[in-house]
Amino acid sequence: MKPVRVAVFDVDGTLIPHTSLEILFSRWLLRKRVIGIPQLLSFLVHVFYGLREDVTEAVRRNKFYLRGVPLKRLKAEVPVFHERVVRPRLAPEVVQKMQALKKEGLHILLISGSLELLLEDFKNYLPVDSVVGCQLEQKGKILTGRIRGLHPYGRDKVRALKMWASSLEIDFDHSWAFGDRWSDRHLLRLFGHCVTVNPGHTLREWAKKHSCEIIDTEV
Repeated sequence: MKPVRVAVFDVDGTLIPHTSLEILFSRWLLRKRVIGIPQLLSFLVHVFYGLREDVTEAVRRNKFYLRGVPLKRLKAEVPVFHERVVRPRLAPEVVQKMQALKKEGLHILLISGSLELLLEDFKNYLPVDSVVGCQLEQKGKILTGRIRGLHPYGRDKVRALKMWASSLEIDFDHSWAFGDRWSDRHLLRLFGHCVTVNPGHTLREWAKKHSCEIIDTEV
């Protein structure tokens, strides 16, 4: 089997600087009255109970702001949300890198802890080949607010990559990875080429030490 060259992109803070896809989407859903007070209360209650374990995970894994929402209704909002909210916020510098790597024949992969159904729409206007994100649990056609399977964040991004590539051989030396958070270092360190986007002080120093490219976006 011939090794595959890939370019792995984080989304929150990387492709979309200074914010997250789900923060933007939750605000959109509130304005459109797809979600309301019951969903927000459910979200806050589950954050409170999760604080006894891990604060970050209590928030990031918590999708209870979608509890009780029909999946069909949610999906109907995705294309227009991308068109009006996401596309104007994309970092041109990162998009240009993606387009250039695609022209070089690399497989473009998005890995994010954000909702996979939101990641899928990037394929409609960016040269994205595959996505790995957070999958939502359903009861019938209604969302429960829980997730199914792995939450691709931190070290679990590496696990998610390995699961995605279980039938492939990745040429890591000639592949790329892009991230913006200290937690992304677990993924970045695997690749021959790594890029940090608007990194904080700790990741910036790490990037310099490991010869990672640094992009400071204008967005």
